[in-house]
Amino acid sequence: MSNASSAVRAIPSTFETWRVNHDTENNAFDLSGSNNGGVDNSATVNRGPIKVERSVARFDFRDGSPADTDANTYNIGLEDQNGLLQVKLCRMALVNMSRNFYYLRRVSDDGMGKNKVLCGLETDANYVDDTDAGFKAAENIPAAQLAAHFNYSLFDVNGRIDEDTRGQWDSYWIDDVLGNPEDNAEYNKKDYHIWRYVTENTVPQDNDKQRNGVTTGVVFKGKLLASDGLKDVNPSLYNAIEGTYSMPDNTTGYTYDVQGRTYPILYTFQNMIYVGWNAGVSPAATAAGETTDLYKAVNEVPEGSAKSPDALYQELVAAKGTSGEAAALDAFRKAATSAGFTLYQASNDAETDAAKNDGVGYYFYYYYWNRHNDNELSATMGPMEFAVVRNNVYKLAVTGIAKLGHPRISGNDPDPVGPEEPNEKGDVYLTVSVEVLPWVVRENDIEF
Repeated sequence: MSNASSAVRAIPSTFETWRVNHDTENNAFDLSGSNNGGVDNSATVNRGPIKVERSVARFDFRDGSPADTDANTYNIGLEDQNGLLQVKLCRMALVNMSRNFYYLRRVSDDGMGKNKVLCGLETDANYVDDTDAGFKAAENIPAAQLAAHFNYSLFDVNGRIDEDTRGQWDSYWIDDVLGNPEDNAEYNKKDYHIWRYVTENTVPQDNDKQRNGVTTGVVFKGKLLASDGLKDVNPSLYNAIEGTYSMPDNTTGYTYDVQGRTYPILYTFQNMIYVGWNAGVSPAATAAGETTDLYKAVNEVPEGSAKSPDALYQELVAAKGTSGEAAALDAFRKAATSAGFTLYQASNDAETDAAKNDGVGYYFYYYYWNRHNDNELSATMGPMEFAVVRNNVYKLAVTGIAKLGHPRISGNDPDPVGPEEPNEKGDVYLTVSVEVLPWVVRENDIEF
């Protein structure tokens, strides 16, 4: 707790008064009362109770998935697979929690101390000051210094994300979070479960400084699921998800085994999903025609590559099982992502947590940056739009998922998150509803 406002109080003027009148627990000096006719700090002299507030915020969470799906499970629409593909959220992790904050709330015109007011109130036109305002306002964020400013840093010292980096996040099994006590039974807050407390973290002007490297957020881990109907509509995709995939007759391709099951690489391009390259991407490109983006992405040489993705894929197929497989996969991956393809490779979730996991499958990640003050302008960030401010409860729920998330392997992502990435962009991955209490009640639908 910390003071919510300035409170002037009188105290005994001599040590003897302290010793005689306030020397035990039972007659402790009262900063808000009359002290039995002694020093008067009561409301009768315009003093009385001292206003305090929580010096941190709290995040609550509920399952916001549709009523006609399983818990934490969402239908996603990728053209003809609409409603036949699902994503289950299995884990959530807090990232970028500020290590330091001021004892007393302070506001200013720019978040850097201009016309600073201690215990001042936040308005639509000012900023809550942060101890690390100078660091966050820098033109370029030094990734190597992020861990000195944040607990659970999203990135490593090179500004990247890999399995080791994810180990430093504050990660939870979502079912465990939903097993925590409920906040209360009021109808508009029902089913919200207390998750954890979070320290204050704000970003000063300019508003474009609200970036992934310095903003508190939540990372959701999702798994791709297939409904029964997908087996008839797209059997190759169904079998890939189930781990029962086999190459079509007279087709060569790159597959790999995880826990005794065979998986191809899945690809997405312009919101379409493809199973394998030679069996999925290449035939679709040929059918689409030479003038299409898909055909060009498959067959043209992208910037930074010596060969087309298609040529490098054939080299990968030939290198499978040899000492050159890893290098061939890396070269193909770089060319494919440069051309705009997103790659998804299956993995075993038990490698994350042997006790609680969702087994083998295709996993990916969604990033939510905590929205504090929504300006309701898509792709335009306003003052204090992304922040954590003390004495607020942020009630979060994922209410919709638009598409597959960012790949587990960052090298498979044509658009990986980075410390300099703005928190608000045009591409929408998921929708998060956030209710901010108690200063004001605001319900927003947030798209990421």
